Order: sequence, then structure tokens, then C-alpha cells
Amino acid sequence: MKDKLSEIWKRKDDYIKSRLDWLAKNVDSAQQELLSNLVKDFVGQFDVDAAGKLKPTVKNMRLALRLDKFFDNLDKETLRKINTRYGEDMLRLTLLDGKYYKAMGFSEKTLESIVEKIDYIEQGLGIEYVNIEGGNFRMTGKYEIRIVKGGYLDQITRMPEVRQQLKNYVIQSVGTKKGYPEYLRGLAELVTSAKSRDGILERYYKQYAYDTFNQTDAAINKHYADNLDLKWFIYQGSLIDTSRQFCIKRAGKVFNTEETEKWKCDPDLIAKPKGRKCDDRYNPLIERGRYNCRHTIRYITEDLACEMGRKDACEE
Repeated sequence: MKDKLSEIWKRKDDYIKSRLDWLAKNVDSAQQELLSNLVKDFVGQFDVDAAGKLKPTVKNMRLALRLDKFFDNLDKETLRKINTRYGEDMLRLTLLDGKYYKAMGFSEKTLESIVEKIDYIEQGLGIEYVNIEGGNFRMTGKYEIRIVKGGYLDQITRMPEVRQQLKNYVIQSVGTKKGYPEYLRGLAELVTSAKSRDGILERYYKQYAYDTFNQTDAAINKHYADNLDLKWFIYQGSLIDTSRQFCIKRAGKVFNTEETEKWKCDPDLIAKPKGRKCDDRYNPLIERGRYNCRHTIRYITEDLACEMGRKDACEE
């Protein structure tokens, strides 16, 4: 059973990676589309002086405020489609994780009962279901979703911080009488990516969206584990050159959920409040090594924990 569980978990991890790769590719395309629309629609509209520099006129300032129109179009035509698919991909984790616990020996009836109570995670994402084909749709994957206005995914789609960042750039460029060619170069550098930097949408998604996928998976698995009374887990995942010391110490090892209470005081835990040795805000079973962490919490039975060398699990 040990090898079978590992294989199912690996397939789930591969799924997450493939969907994050898809998301990154589409976000990059959205950046290119945004830049193209900004340049195409703004060409010839700015007031410039004889030297080709932007003039600090009311008309030019108003052009900065019109940036919302570009984002509204990007929202409607591109980002909402990307984020709807992104939401669907996250919800399929419920089905994939269910297969893992079924292979562990839990009955389908028990798992279906647990999944029926998982709607709080969906509400947190700001998602509602439409066109459901009957039955336990969370277990069959037969559903479509809609992003709820004002919810988490809706806010990611509207990205107010990115809108304001671009407005500030245009207003600053006009206020400092930046040359128009220089303005265009700066706009391209701000919006699109290069080897040494991420584009404006990539930075936003890395801050708000990418980690959400792994944290959603962690929340779904914690929901299963709490209801199945699973207290043991593997800190799952390989190590790479940029792995943090926090994860290096734990990768591949078996832990009891109670042991994670001490992790908030680990000197290698990042993003702790300045001057604090411990971080009471930290949720170890969801955040793991914190932002950009690709390790996962893989819950296992006491028997498997015992088999993997945890003698205290054998006593239970």
C-alpha cells in the first residue's frame, strides 16, 4: 500500500505543477496583451512638446485615469476566463485527494460524507457551482463554476494594486516630462517580463494566486485528515538548490500534527514579525515553509508512520 499511496500522491503533485505552469503561461500572455493594448490605444493621444517629451497637461493626466478601461476589458475577455479555469483546477483537488484516502482503505461513503462539508473552502475562494449534473459533484468532477462578485478570485481578477501601479507610472511620467520613447520603454519594462524580472501581472499572481493553489490543497487534505482522525504525516517533497533550511530539515520525514505547534518558533521560519522569535499567526499544516513552498503535508496512518520508523506511532 505504501508504494501505491506514494504514486497517487505524486500524480496529484504533478497535476498541481502542470496547472501552475498553465497559469504562468496564460498570465504571461495576458501581460503581452495588456502592453499591446496600452501602446496601440494611447499612441498619438499624449500631448508632447517640440522635444518629444510628455507635457504636464490635464489631458495627459486624464489618460492615466482611463487605464481602468484597459483592465476592465482585460478582466472581461481574458483574466476572468483564466481565473475561472484556475478555480476549477483547484476544486478538482478534492477529487484527486479523495482517491488518495480511498486507497488508504476508507470507504467511499465515508469520504463522500466528508466532502459534503468542504464548501467552506469553496466559499473562501469566492466560487459557486452552476450546471451540476446531480450526484456528489465534488467527487465526480461534473460541474462548472462561477466567480462570485467581491470574492477572493474576483479581487485577483480585478487586481486593484496593479491598476494603481500603472496609473502612478503614467502620472509620474507626465509630471516629470519624460520623453515619449523613454515612457514606452519604461512601460514595457514594467508590464512584461525578462530573464532578470517578472512582469507586473506575474508579480501580482505570485503574491496572491500561486500559493493559493498549494494552500487550497493543504486545506482540503487537512479537512480529510481531521475527519478521518489522521494524526501523522510526511513532509513530502524533494529538495532543490533554493530550498529553505526550514524545509531541508523536514523533507521526507514523518511528523505528528501536535509536533507542528513548535514550528512557529523555528529560527529558520521566514516572515516572522520583526524582533519576534515565534509567530503565532503561522499555520504550519497550511503554510508549510511559507510563500513559494512546494512541499506538501501528506497524511498517513499510524501503521505507516510506525513502518517508516516512528516508534511512538507503533505504541498507539
